[in-house]
Amino acid sequence: MGVSKRQFMRRPKLQGLSDAEKEKRWKDHLASQGTTKRRINPTHKQAKRFLHRNAPLIDIMSESNACIMDYGASLLNPYDKTLAPCVPTYPALDSHKFSVFGRGEGTTSSANNIGAVCLQPTGVSGVESGLFTALDTYAGVDIPSASSETGVTAFTTNSPYTAADISAGTVQLRLVSAGIRIKGATAKLDEGGTVFALQEPNHGTVLGLTADTMAAYDRCFITSFDNDDWIGVQWTPRLQTDFNYHETNYGIAGTETSMGMIIKSAKASMPFRYEWVCHYEAIGSNVRGKTPSHSDSAKAEQVASVIAQAPVTVTGKLSNEAGAARVVTGKIVKSGSGGGGFWNRLGNLGMDVLERGTHKVMDILM
Repeated sequence: MGVSKRQFMRRPKLQGLSDAEKEKRWKDHLASQGTTKRRINPTHKQAKRFLHRNAPLIDIMSESNACIMDYGASLLNPYDKTLAPCVPTYPALDSHKFSVFGRGEGTTSSANNIGAVCLQPTGVSGVESGLFTALDTYAGVDIPSASSETGVTAFTTNSPYTAADISAGTVQLRLVSAGIRIKGATAKLDEGGTVFALQEPNHGTVLGLTADTMAAYDRCFITSFDNDDWIGVQWTPRLQTDFNYHETNYGIAGTETSMGMIIKSAKASMPFRYEWVCHYEAIGSNVRGKTPSHSDSAKAEQVASVIAQAPVTVTGKLSNEAGAARVVTGKIVKSGSGGGGFWNRLGNLGMDVLERGTHKVMDILM
């Protein structure tokens, strides 16, 4: 490790020498190290001192990084409604950043113990956004295809925009992130069962899928059903057009219900809670409340690519630990890797930490 000039000048054998002689010996020392310039690896204290002195500058320089952090955190945990994320890539325009959401209770069937929820990200009010089994009279074995089925109810959004705004061409939407999650709402002694959660890999429809057909997908998350943990499925970009603005009700090119879950409960008529959230950006002549957006396409694509390939055992339960999504996003940005390499380097121990929710250990692992 290098020696600083201050450390060198404090050596006992130099005490009593003239300043000129000390300077000469310092230069001789540098020459003996193969350089005539002062080169030193900063100590931990020096690094902390630099960061403290330059904190305002660093904060300004990292403004786009903050946008990246919000974007990644919302992809991993869209249920955090305190976020106001944007997609930090072209076209980066001043936009209105808002979220739509809903929550409630459903139940599994009294006949076959099957329950279901599904989500079609929708950014306008009054338009059907998803379905859930609201009554135990549901007799199907798949994700229902229509609210007209017995025991099935649709939910709509609480958006400030309407379908008329879209059709008039005064509003364009871009989906930033979305997700739907469930957890048991029964007595502890009665809980139990299995959940099958899936985002259709090409943003195709999940309507009509059974537990067996969902399990055939390599990215289907299969886990136990209980009251302790939320189980979620999150939307991630899959196509280049997913980063664009669209004159549609959905803010994406497709119109399919691409996220869904089937519950096989241990007992009949078992209640469950559900929550869904979609984050959007809006632009157009009829849009108010716009704020600046940032653009860092390289990092945005890096974060989106890594998260899209994250193990479903991580993303399925990450929302249970507040702050974990931001920790993981920060590690992705710092890693500089694309694709699944980030998760491979994390290793089994780190994956286990994430799945168990003790995200604070992540700083030690990476």
